[in-house]
Amino acid sequence: MKNVGKKIFACCGAFLMVTAMSITVFATTLTGSSLGHKNDKWEYGIHYSLLRFDKEEQYSYFYCKDKKHTATAIQKSSSKKYMSKKTADKGKTAKAETGYHKNFTEWNSYYNHV
Repeated sequence: MKNVGKKIFACCGAFLMVTAMSITVFATTLTGSSLGHKNDKWEYGIHYSLLRFDKEEQYSYFYCKDKKHTATAIQKSSSKKYMSKKTADKGKTAKAETGYHKNFTEWNSYYNHV
């Protein structure tokens, strides 16, 4: 009986871990001097949540080891605009995330050196 309980507990734990994750369906990663410096890295896209399957989050992550920088993520719908802009020092990643929203019609991601 103890083995059955352990298996059920393990299955429940695995299910909770999977449902708590977000899924990245659309993502693009760019690296290199085309972004400004040789070691720059920019990742942007949309996170989908397994718990909130009708909502999506726009994100923009930008890394630069040479200069202070920003990352911006924007979602727009017909009536609202959600925006996140984060600044990071050189050697750190700026992580902008709009939070999860539904029914948006436009999304944008940006990066910038300060």
